[in-house]
Amino acid sequence: MPQPVIDYDTFRRVAETASAYRYQDTWLVVEEDAGHLVIKVHHESPPKPYDECVVFCVARVPYPPSPKVVVAVIGTENSTVDLLHLEVPDAQLLPAGRYAADAVFWSQSAVEKFVIPYYASVYGDHADAIVHKLLDVLKPIPLEGSESDPAFAIAHLPASEYVTLDEALPHLFLIRQSGRVERVGKR
Repeated sequence: MPQPVIDYDTFRRVAETASAYRYQDTWLVVEEDAGHLVIKVHHESPPKPYDECVVFCVARVPYPPSPKVVVAVIGTENSTVDLLHLEVPDAQLLPAGRYAADAVFWSQSAVEKFVIPYYASVYGDHADAIVHKLLDVLKPIPLEGSESDPAFAIAHLPASEYVTLDEALPHLFLIRQSGRVERVGKR
């Protein structure tokens, strides 16, 4: 299989992924998986098969490790959720398991101020579809159409893979009132 064709959208995502690992040497492997380009992160040099593209990012500044956060909880009057151990179900781009959120937004205002500009920049030409999905996430539902398990927060999970746009956003997950976690745009 030939190496994947890397377009500007993929390069934007490679740069965004590299930004998250700026203080350590990192190899970003771009490969095709089920019709999507996937960016996998390695902190040791991976073998380079013919059907992958490998980008090496050098750490420029040595930094000591940050203090480890050991408690991060969010909740409603009905439930609380441990943000350092969010249970992600299978088949949501990440392997099923527990993940620590690195950012959480629980108001429409915070989504508009911080999440929308970031994702509009990252997704470039696809920003209109992304912005539409994000604006609907925490929008209140009219009482007559009330949902039994509404979302009350959005968590960003720093994952080892970054994929191209599909029906959902790869790193953003809803936190529902019950504590259930699901990808933004999955429905």
